[in-house]
Amino acid sequence: MPIQVKSCECGHFLVKRWSRYHCKACGNSYKRTEVEIKSAYRNMNRERSDRHEKKAAKKIRGRQTPASGAMAFNKADVYSDLVRMECKTTVKQSYSVKKELLLKVAGETEHGKIPVFNIRFEDETGNLNYYILDEGFFLELLELWRKNEHNDNS
Repeated sequence: MPIQVKSCECGHFLVKRWSRYHCKACGNSYKRTEVEIKSAYRNMNRERSDRHEKKAAKKIRGRQTPASGAMAFNKADVYSDLVRMECKTTVKQSYSVKKELLLKVAGETEHGKIPVFNIRFEDETGNLNYYILDEGFFLELLELWRKNEHNDNS
């Protein structure tokens, strides 16, 4: 999505040169921060992602990472004592998951924690959440489920 730029005081369009914007008509020069308008679309996506991360943190009894995983020492979006989770939100009908991203999530997870990739599909009919986890953790979960089911039937 392109960045929107305010027009010059004289009403003409601004042209970007290096880190400043210039008006060809009157010669005025502006700093980038003075004329660039933050996209409402980007803000909506950030708000949507933030809501998703907070809900995911609540579900796993964990916490949302400040700066959404941008810190050098904590790359997770959401974490708890057992889980390290990367959250992605989309309003589209599909989301492409690449092997590289799953390996990144697993590689950044501390020893002893479960790496989880969470995708949330949002639309007017509701939200769908899917969790992707490694086969080893899935099989452990399945075995725990079977043991619990067996204990309930005894």
